[in-house]
Amino acid sequence: MQSTQKYLPSLALSLFLLLSQSNIVAGHYSTKNDDDFRNKNVEKKVDFIDSKILSHFPEKSEFMAELAVVSVKGNNRNQSKDVDKLKLFEKAIAIAQGIPIYSNKINTLSDIAVKLAQTGEKQRSLQIFDQVIQLLQKNNKDFSEYEREEALRETSIKLAQAGFIEKALDFSQKIPSNLIKAQVFNEISLILTEHGKYSQAQEILGQALQYTRLITGDYYYEANGSCANYKHEILSKISANLSLQAQLNQALSIAQTISGCSSASGDYTQDYQAWAFLGILNNLRQLEPIKQTWYASQKIRSPQEKALVWSKIAVKLADIGETSFALSIAKKLAAEIPSPTTISSGYDIGIFFVRGNSLAEIGIKLAQKQKFNSAMEIAQILTANKQSLPEFLQDYFYYPKYKISVLSAIGKQMVATKQLSQALQLIKNIPDTTSRIFVQIAIADELQKNGQQTQAKQLFQTLSLPKIPLKATSSEDYQIFHDIVIALTEAKQTETAMQLANSLENALEKESTLTDIAMQLADFGEIQGALNLVKNLQGEGSKKSVNDKVTDKLIEQGKLEEALQILNRQPESDSLLLKKIAEKFASTGKKKQAIATAESITDKEFQAKTLAAIALLLR
Repeated sequence: MQSTQKYLPSLALSLFLLLSQSNIVAGHYSTKNDDDFRNKNVEKKVDFIDSKILSHFPEKSEFMAELAVVSVKGNNRNQSKDVDKLKLFEKAIAIAQGIPIYSNKINTLSDIAVKLAQTGEKQRSLQIFDQVIQLLQKNNKDFSEYEREEALRETSIKLAQAGFIEKALDFSQKIPSNLIKAQVFNEISLILTEHGKYSQAQEILGQALQYTRLITGDYYYEANGSCANYKHEILSKISANLSLQAQLNQALSIAQTISGCSSASGDYTQDYQAWAFLGILNNLRQLEPIKQTWYASQKIRSPQEKALVWSKIAVKLADIGETSFALSIAKKLAAEIPSPTTISSGYDIGIFFVRGNSLAEIGIKLAQKQKFNSAMEIAQILTANKQSLPEFLQDYFYYPKYKISVLSAIGKQMVATKQLSQALQLIKNIPDTTSRIFVQIAIADELQKNGQQTQAKQLFQTLSLPKIPLKATSSEDYQIFHDIVIALTEAKQTETAMQLANSLENALEKESTLTDIAMQLADFGEIQGALNLVKNLQGEGSKKSVNDKVTDKLIEQGKLEEALQILNRQPESDSLLLKKIAEKFASTGKKKQAIATAESITDKEFQAKTLAAIALLLR
């Protein structure tokens, strides 16, 4: 056997090349039922190997024996894995079929069918889809018409995701609702585009648009706290899809016809027209199409939606070097959408915040592009004090948050480009204490990130922090204090942040602030610090929030046993987190741990979906 081993690398390479050339691929015979056919082809394969390769080696019989052993072991291993996968799938199917809530059962079975198809088990996948379709056709008093329509749409889309495009199209065409058909055809078009089938994708998208134009009846509503216009919602998605297929003119033309909606109280909106333009913009990379989108966006009717779109266009232009163009958009935005002087509804409050955030986004991007003067112009436009606002709006304005975000971005970029003196001068020029604290923290943080620890320490030590112990006399005082504490935590000044938080006299405010510190620490991956803080929290809700955040971070880090320990210590484990752990175990080849974790999930829908996901991930 020793003499044989020296030839194995060469043999393996030769086998790979020759078998691939001869169109012999793994699993090629798995769908055949004729044993004679299979045996004859296997004999041909052995003859081929024998004549082309083995004749070159002196120990031919020894090679044949060893090759047979290796081949049998390999086949057995593959067959064993396939059997294990199918067992898991069948277990998932059995659990799904026992789910009592009808809509959840359908959703879970169709999810499993998609994963079966993704593993190559197309026939079994189709069988499960057929079961789902039968369930959809049955009358069930616990299955509302709305739930049925949702299930029809999702099943059609999942059929396409599983690769059964024609079946998906055929099934969806039988759905009576033109809205559902339009939604399905749009999604199928996206799936085809992702797979490079552009011609068919365009044809299907054209049909989606036709169905959209046929939508009539109750496709919109307005209530005190909500609203919807389903026809315009699907049009916004179709226009984005059209731009993906390089049909920009038609996409923009449709986008200009779309309207958003607002609830009766005005404090809730659905920004369909903005979504259309933003979806289009997301697919653009070159200057001319972006400019074309900018010109088309002048026809957006809602000030709020206009601000949302214009800011993203400006940011995109700045990213490709068109910073002057970006600044001109910011100035136009500020002029055409002024800060409201009166408040008649929740919508006016929304405009104030969207306007501020939109201008800040442009200012931050210009600062990152080192256009400090341009960024400073935008900072000057942003509201600096609450006294300039309508009285009612003053209750929503604690400090100039948007202005601070732009000034902080300027200061950080100055440090990053070794302009420390200018950054320090920026701090000195800020008149109000609150804004100065935030900008100083941001600059000090950037200094320590750049290895300038001494200068960073000096800035942290000279902060004009609130005196302790602190008794917040208003919600405004507390919000400012809270945000300073979180800014310090983000800057890795945890000890100072903790001292400030523990100085709060109000127990509820202290609990809320400590919880947010712990959440931030978990985000940074400072797991032990976050867990130590949990011990000081009183509320079970606060503890659970932090523990879940820590668990999620541990999963991300691949520390799955630690994540499980934390979950197991909680009164009620989170099904979604257990699903994540099980899938992570499976992706790293830890089959037993993956299955055990999945089986510990009490929610049957999650359990079935997790087992199917594991089956797909097993190697």
